[in-house]
Amino acid sequence: HRAFLLNTRIHDWHGSEVVTLALYTGKGEWHPRPYEMERWGCRVHFSCPVKTFEEYRRRRKELETDPNPFALVVLGHLESQEARTDLERARAKRRLLKLLLRRGLRRTRIMQIENFIDWVLTLPDALNRKVYREAERSARGKAMAYMTWWEREGIEKTLRRDISSGLRA
Repeated sequence: HRAFLLNTRIHDWHGSEVVTLALYTGKGEWHPRPYEMERWGCRVHFSCPVKTFEEYRRRRKELETDPNPFALVVLGHLESQEARTDLERARAKRRLLKLLLRRGLRRTRIMQIENFIDWVLTLPDALNRKVYREAERSARGKAMAYMTWWEREGIEKTLRRDISSGLRA
């Protein structure tokens, strides 16, 4: 029902055809039932294709080279499910950031994907700092588009400086 509502609202808002795809992030198979409604001879039937992350687990190398930015989102999710330690998450995050920066995507797309990677592969601040410094070095002087971690880092530095000099923000 929710997919049907989203599909029709997007269609109404943009005035164009909408294709809906359900992406199941859990383990195993999932086969949702179509949404159907019927009243007084009026009938609605809505179904959409369903993909699972499990289908992509066996296709990692393909995802790494796929130019579709969503391939990195899928890889990030798979890595988040498999990484058990901070070091494993750091390795995965570093690798994904390097793959992302090599894609030559628009700044807004990079920010969206980096935000997702940061969300699914959380790390302690010190380790996160190290991962992003390494990613920045591998970007060869390019400015990192990701802002959330850098903004936090900049705010912390500014606060430390202001506090040490006796200023109040």
